[in-house]
Amino acid sequence: MDTRLFVGCFPVDGDGNGLGWLGADTQRLENWNSIDGFGNRIISMVGLDARNRRLDRCIDVPNGDFNRIYPTQNKTNMRNKKNLMAILVVLSYAVLYVASSGPKVTAPPPAPTIKAPSYDFEPPQKAPAKSAQVVFLLVDPAYQEKFAYSNYKIFSDFSKAMAADYNESLTAKGYSVRGPFEYYDQVVYNDKKESDLLLQVEIDFDINSSNVNWNSYSEYVSGKGRYATYRTAYKYAGFFILSGKVNLVAAEPLTKEKLWAKSIPLKQKQVYIAPVYNTLERSFNIGFSRDPGVINPMIEALEDYYKQVFNTSWNHLDPNELAPLKKEVLEIREKKKY
Repeated sequence: MDTRLFVGCFPVDGDGNGLGWLGADTQRLENWNSIDGFGNRIISMVGLDARNRRLDRCIDVPNGDFNRIYPTQNKTNMRNKKNLMAILVVLSYAVLYVASSGPKVTAPPPAPTIKAPSYDFEPPQKAPAKSAQVVFLLVDPAYQEKFAYSNYKIFSDFSKAMAADYNESLTAKGYSVRGPFEYYDQVVYNDKKESDLLLQVEIDFDINSSNVNWNSYSEYVSGKGRYATYRTAYKYAGFFILSGKVNLVAAEPLTKEKLWAKSIPLKQKQVYIAPVYNTLERSFNIGFSRDPGVINPMIEALEDYYKQVFNTSWNHLDPNELAPLKKEVLEIREKKKY
């Protein structure tokens, strides 16, 4: 006969309500079909007694070794849990359906970035160093004063890159170079006197904005209702007409007397813009300062101009044409008593 000792059996009724402790520490249940100390008949291991009460959390002690027998689940509680799970599943499907059938919200496209210009010229060939026997004094290319946008980075980058590539081109032609200097006034007397020729590069650009259309609108500032304040702002779009030329001038370094000049015409371009930012004034200050929709298309046009300028300049800077000018330089200096 299999006999186990049960200690502290806790009975619950059909609704899971506790009915107090059942049995005593010395209670013995034999073959899962026995009677406790109160005369309740224990029917089975699950804990039903003669009053149809369910026993929960019993601990058996066979041979003094405690092993937990897990609680039996109340049928009503199980039914409630199943109903709750069913409701949660239905709600989950309902939420998914509403989410999938509603309007889809797409993330805004990333803001465009300003393009890094690619201004570079690689001389097609290189003559032996100093083979031209002419020393050039080189000053940075400069825009003519009438060009209103020369101080914007988009255009100053263009002229600074030209200074480096004219230096490289002259060296590749076999000339010696002093500079480049940012301004002529920075050049000391000895550099001027020891140079044979001064190379000046003049950038003559024109930007026609007559095909850019402006529209004003009231932009909200602050406040509500009749206390709200607004200001006038502007949107613009269209295209610029970019045109111009680059002038090369070789002059006597001390007097700046011109001895040779070449003009490189640049084909007119339509530069279409799509501004990202609006402005509070009818000007291109924001556009040329930080607007990718204005700067990037302009850079593309300038990159094409850059190639045209240096491909033509390379042919013009011929030592056979420029070296004979040294004779005229000597004549000027003798006349001026330098």
